[in-house]
Amino acid sequence: MTKDWQRQRVNLNHSWLKNEFICHLEAFLQRNEQDAQDMRKMQEFINQDWPKWKANILEIKNLIDTAEEYLSPRRLFSEPPLKNCQVQTKEWLIDLIHKLWLFRTSTAEIIEESRAAFFSSLHLFKNTNAAIEENIILSRENSQLLKQMFEKLLNDVRRLSTCLAAMPHKIKVV
Repeated sequence: MTKDWQRQRVNLNHSWLKNEFICHLEAFLQRNEQDAQDMRKMQEFINQDWPKWKANILEIKNLIDTAEEYLSPRRLFSEPPLKNCQVQTKEWLIDLIHKLWLFRTSTAEIIEESRAAFFSSLHLFKNTNAAIEENIILSRENSQLLKQMFEKLLNDVRRLSTCLAAMPHKIKVV
C-alpha cells in the first residue's frame, strides 16, 4: 500500500504538478508577458490547462490527508515479521513507535506545510476561477490583474510541489 501511495505522490507531484501544470502556467505567464493583447492564448490556457487543477484537487488533498498513515512505521506491523508480534505487545508498541516517529522526524511538519500550501493554492485558485467565470479578468484592460493572480497561484503551487517532494520516500524506522 505504501508503494501505491508513493506512486500516486510521484504521479501527482512530479508528473502532473511540476512537469505539466507548473510548466504550462509558467509558459502562459511568459506568453502573456510577451503579448498581453493576445486573448486567444489566454483563453487557450484557461480552456485546456486550467480545468486540470480542478480535476486533481481531491487527489492532492487525499494524498496529504493520508501521508501520515502511509508513511508511519506502524504500518510495518501489518507485514512480517512484526505482523507476528503478540496482540498484547502490538497494543502498546504500535502507538509508541508512531509517537517516537513523529517526535524524531519532521514528517508531521512537512505534512502540515503541505496542507497549508494546498489550501492557500486552493483559495487562490477559487478566487481566480471566480473571476474567470465572471469574465472579470478576461479582457485586455484586466490583463495585469490576471497576471498578478496567476503569479500568486504559481508561487503557492511551487511551494506545494516542494512540500510534496520533501515528504519521505519510504517508511523511516526510528
